[in-house]
Amino acid sequence: MSGTDRAARRGRAGRTGRRAGHRTLTVLLVLAVLAAACVGGELYARARVAQTVRDALPGLSDDSSVTTEGLVLPQLVRGELTSLDVDASSLELDPSAAGGSGSDDGTGLVTTVELADVDASLADVGISAPHRAGALTATGTVSWDSLAALVAAQDPDLPALTLSRAGTGDALTATATVLGVDVGLTLAPSVSDGGGIDLAVTGASLAGQEVDLDRQVGGKSLASWLGLSSTTISVPADALPAGLSVSTAAVADDGLRLTLAGKDLELDSLGG
Repeated sequence: MSGTDRAARRGRAGRTGRRAGHRTLTVLLVLAVLAAACVGGELYARARVAQTVRDALPGLSDDSSVTTEGLVLPQLVRGELTSLDVDASSLELDPSAAGGSGSDDGTGLVTTVELADVDASLADVGISAPHRAGALTATGTVSWDSLAALVAAQDPDLPALTLSRAGTGDALTATATVLGVDVGLTLAPSVSDGGGIDLAVTGASLAGQEVDLDRQVGGKSLASWLGLSSTTISVPADALPAGLSVSTAAVADDGLRLTLAGKDLELDSLGG
């Protein structure tokens, strides 16, 4: 083979190698662009999910955070999120927005339910209004003042109660003033059969001395003076937004720690 032929062959091989290198570079650039687009789309999708949750639950505090499972973009395409978790310092719910008995229908005061230190999990959440959720579980603390307001809304015959934790146990103390005398009740919380809150009276005191509720004071029993028709003060499930019920209730230092649960809910109807 002459020198000229060898030079021509090397030239062709060089051009072929350069073309192959250009094709490889082009493919890599395309893949990089697609990867960047996917990452950007996923970040946008996650931001949209967080905003969707805040739109559906306007009662969420501004510091709320939303986390999701798996890639979000394909879930948005199909219009439903498989699951998500929400953490927030507070969540305000409005029973009257969903037909709960918090509305002023003559049975009590208009009130809202505000949970503090909230952890919530949702499943099968629609991304469009009314943002239907297949299941929701939310744990948070109802402050003593908020719980007292709920009690007052359900039983307006009771005097104004001040609630607090009774020592370090799972009981609370309710104090009131009747005929100028301090009255105290020890209450044990539990979940009612209907998914509400029952506060069973397990003890009573009058001016610091333990007494029975049937003790006569001014011609009436202490229970009558307190407006108690039974030894249990109840907050029914319909005092909560429609579709939610209480599954656990435990005493904490700053209030009653509740877990609320519901299925097939419209998040937009929970108010806030």
